[in-house]
Amino acid sequence: MLSRRRSAAADLDNFAQQAHDWVCGDVNSDVFSMEGNIMIWAINYDAKPTLTKADFGALMTEFGTRGELPGTVCHYAFVGGGGIVIVDQDDPAAVYAAILAYTEWLDFDVRAALPTDATTPMIMSYLGA
Repeated sequence: MLSRRRSAAADLDNFAQQAHDWVCGDVNSDVFSMEGNIMIWAINYDAKPTLTKADFGALMTEFGTRGELPGTVCHYAFVGGGGIVIVDQDDPAAVYAAILAYTEWLDFDVRAALPTDATTPMIMSYLGA
């Protein structure tokens, strides 16, 4: 039992190193190649608790000037406030710049997402399959 735990821990360490190498650009394995895959961003936002009606007007003026982030797939407003924007954007700097423009009024939870056809080979490699 202990040897299986050590083996699983070693596998996890190896997988973590491969993932780190992929993120940092030191990839030696085709398993972690993202060439040709799309990068999706889920951008959840909510109004800052101190947002006034005048602030909300300024936010809407800014949004009207800037428009949607290039690559926006959909943008939904939640009934209870806030919303989510799904963006197909390969440039993280473009996503960062877009949310930075609204940080005066909104709080963000930004997550990069990969399609399952990109993540499944990574998972299978981790599992040794």
